[in-house]
Amino acid sequence: MSIHSAAKLPRRLSNRFPTPPHYRLSYTMDQFFIQPVERKIASLCWWSQSSYSPDDLFFLTGTWDRGSHNELALWKCPGPNVRTRQFEPNFKAHAVATIPHAGEVADVVQAQDDMCVTASSDGCLYVYKLTQDSASLKIPTALQPVRTLAAPTTTFRSPRTALSVQPHKHRDPEVASVGEDGLLQLFLLDRGAPVDSIVADCLPLYDVAWLSSSTLLTTSRGGQLKVFDRRTPSKSAAVVFIDPISPDAAVNCVAVHPSQTSRLATGNELGQVTTWDIRQYTEPQSQTLAVHNAEINDLVFHPNRPFTIVTASEDSTCGVVDASAFTNYSRGPGAYSHDPFASSAPSSSFQVYNAPRKSNIYNRLPINCLDLHPQNGLLLAGSDSENLLFDIN
Repeated sequence: MSIHSAAKLPRRLSNRFPTPPHYRLSYTMDQFFIQPVERKIASLCWWSQSSYSPDDLFFLTGTWDRGSHNELALWKCPGPNVRTRQFEPNFKAHAVATIPHAGEVADVVQAQDDMCVTASSDGCLYVYKLTQDSASLKIPTALQPVRTLAAPTTTFRSPRTALSVQPHKHRDPEVASVGEDGLLQLFLLDRGAPVDSIVADCLPLYDVAWLSSSTLLTTSRGGQLKVFDRRTPSKSAAVVFIDPISPDAAVNCVAVHPSQTSRLATGNELGQVTTWDIRQYTEPQSQTLAVHNAEINDLVFHPNRPFTIVTASEDSTCGVVDASAFTNYSRGPGAYSHDPFASSAPSSSFQVYNAPRKSNIYNRLPINCLDLHPQNGLLLAGSDSENLLFDIN
């Protein structure tokens, strides 16, 4: 196994074990448009801009494995041709601005119209502002550091692994962060210290998502999905879900359906995607699919085809899962409260799914992150091969 940083190492254990025979999947391969960028991309996100040039698209990337020279970068690229759904022959993304980043950029999210937040391997969150040149048609031209968010401590700060911004709150939204110390922390953009801190797990947490403006869900190395309700005084999980197909597999990532927040998708270290229907906490429904040959690092729902899930994997490919083909969920007693002695895991159906794959012969190393543009569905991914990957289909 290759040596990775503290922020990445726990999520990359699958190479230590032989691949089970039923995970060696056959698939068709489609090619990405690829652009070398001479940096390993650990995280990225499209920028949702309403006031910028309609002909250009903007996105952010964060690096890892560069020692003290990691960076956050703002990029601009032309939008794909709407009529032909193709890239122009001279399509290329250009770095508009770069700024040094303390630690590896484990995650980056847009928090407001002109603000973004990053999660760092040094245990802090960093807030940046996109600034504009008045002579450049309101196009952002620079990244300006604004504030560091961190819990007061005199000891080692554990690496942060993921972020999520409170939905439906455009002014002063809370930013949820999780880390390898098992803590779920909540911050306001204008306050350096967390407004709340919850011991969510005794194992590292790998992802976090808001289900509503008051409920959050975390995923962990131990394979548990935990729901926390901010409206209750208790800091214990309101409910816990476990996939019985792979109850001990680390759940690396979670995505929430764009219009039905009770529907989720998770990706684990075995290359499996599990789709969840948690409308009834006591009787959740789930379907587990073997999609990749190695662990899944990231996944998203397609904004315009909400039953389509796109995944990024250690096996250097992105998978495209048509979840509409899997509507026969298994129903079981499913969830349990924070009392482990009152627990009962849900039953779940399982099958191998030969998902169409996207890759490129020049991208042989893991794909770490991906995002889909909210308007045109343009797929953007970043990898350890020091490439940006694009696909409009």
